[in-house]
Amino acid sequence: MKKIKLAWFYPQQLNLYGDRGNVEIIKRRCLWRDIDFSLVQVNKETKPEEYKDCNLIFMGGGPDSEQASIYDDLFTNKKRFIDNYYLKNGVGLFICGAFQLLGQYYQLADGTKIDGLNLFQFYTKSPSVKEKRLVGNVVGEISDTVLLKNTNDCYGFSSVIGFENHGGRTFFLKDYQPLLNISKGFGNNGKSKQEGLMSKNFICSYLHGPILHLNFHLADLLIAKAIGLNVFELKKLNDRLEIQVHKTNKNLFKS
Repeated sequence: MKKIKLAWFYPQQLNLYGDRGNVEIIKRRCLWRDIDFSLVQVNKETKPEEYKDCNLIFMGGGPDSEQASIYDDLFTNKKRFIDNYYLKNGVGLFICGAFQLLGQYYQLADGTKIDGLNLFQFYTKSPSVKEKRLVGNVVGEISDTVLLKNTNDCYGFSSVIGFENHGGRTFFLKDYQPLLNISKGFGNNGKSKQEGLMSKNFICSYLHGPILHLNFHLADLLIAKAIGLNVFELKKLNDRLEIQVHKTNKNLFKS
């Protein structure tokens, strides 16, 4: 039997705007397929042996105060694991604040820089008090490179939709592949028309909602990667309602 062991990092602190729903959606879509699913909630006191054999990581977003509360533990006790997991093609979903933490640094409005995990060469900058937060619905198309130039890798769905609410602006220092090229919304920084990042098997995004609720095909892409299958090798589910929800909301978001 195929198995997924999902390590949910800091579920109490990084769980903004319904991000916990991503875990529930992955769990349910695994159980519908008779894929054995287990969950370990990784907190400050969690020992490495409890999550070292996971094949899927999830880390959500949180307010600055909550991110600060897990900062020391993340750097001291978890950084090496996450670095090695990424290099070994581990599968992960990182939303908003978790996305920002994977970069080089976060620069506060006063110029203070808070170090990131430095897994990727990008930085996030907090705007001045005069600038508005980036808030609203997002519509985008999954980058061709993400889908290996074949939209069938995601059931033929190339669109992703969701809701963003973030103050930080993220800027790439390398030519990374964004998760999405957006036609509606602000994305990473309000200027590039790019949203998120995908590198190896790490998917990063600013989209809450939760992101997988409106994008079942993205959930299945994560599941398939975690168990070493092509998405078309997964047991087919009756996703008539999921497809309709995605299409209806995509049209609403565009307007």
